[in-house]
Amino acid sequence: MAIASHDASFDNMPNHKSQRGYYILMGEEAICTDHKNLHRCMLVAWATGRIGRAVRSTLSAEAYSCSEAQDVLFWTRAVCADIFSPESL
Repeated sequence: MAIASHDASFDNMPNHKSQRGYYILMGEEAICTDHKNLHRCMLVAWATGRIGRAVRSTLSAEAYSCSEAQDVLFWTRAVCADIFSPESL
């Protein structure tokens, strides 16, 4: 199972720039439901940096960050499905 998490900060850099970041984890499905135990997971992708376009609110900065994280998450899931599918052998 691949999981994404993201965050953004609006207007926190010089010249009114905003930042964003995300990471993608691979782990077992119980990581989403069993919050009492520790679970093994692997960091497969992460990025952080300045948002490359003008955003005018915290909501738009968060939406931009979410969109980037979702793109990488879908790509990661597609690659894993291609690697682990029986048809690819």
